[in-house]
Amino acid sequence: MTTMPVPSTQHKPPLSERQKSLAQHVFHVTSETLRALNLQSDVIHRLCLVGTGQMEILFVVLDTRRIVGRLEPYAKARHQISTNLKGMPVAISNTTGFRFAILLSKPPDLPRMVELPDLKPGMLQIGVGIGGKLIALAWDTLGHLLVPGMTRSGKSTFLRSLVFQAIGGGDRLLLGDLPQTTFPMLENHPALLAPVAERAADYPGLVTRALEICDQRRDLFRQSP
Repeated sequence: MTTMPVPSTQHKPPLSERQKSLAQHVFHVTSETLRALNLQSDVIHRLCLVGTGQMEILFVVLDTRRIVGRLEPYAKARHQISTNLKGMPVAISNTTGFRFAILLSKPPDLPRMVELPDLKPGMLQIGVGIGGKLIALAWDTLGHLLVPGMTRSGKSTFLRSLVFQAIGGGDRLLLGDLPQTTFPMLENHPALLAPVAERAADYPGLVTRALEICDQRRDLFRQSP
């Protein structure tokens, strides 16, 4: 039988009975789920309760040095752990080590609409954080971006925000829109380097145009001092 670690806390006051009970429940369910999936349950190293003021998150920290084999099966266990916790949100935190992050409090409400302020050149606003603080980053650090989500979760709205901010910053764009519902308002827009690709057959031409621009820039760099 695995012994439950004593949870540490970033709360200044000591743990309440409710928090202790939740920690015990999460530990028990996580251990039993790992065992049911034929994974090691004795690798749970410690529990850490973090309070942000608006959220309580319990981290179940695994000792990866004791795990035999790969970590992928533990990552795949996340969904089953959430199911066994009656739908409590469970995420993977692997910035340092490997941890299951379980949200103990009610998910915070986020605004349905966020006004775009006047941003500094080269900056992109991607949304707001908990507490309403604006989140912005430099376009140069964006790199490749995947925007997944359920139907009506706001993917198209977010993509339009990126595109409108890019146009506002003077960028020229190549866009594809197979469902023809994300960028219909940008048809024949002067910021487009080519018509919006609305069919799968149009995409090779879009890629070819992008590669041509890469070649042009390569030649310009070669001609520069």
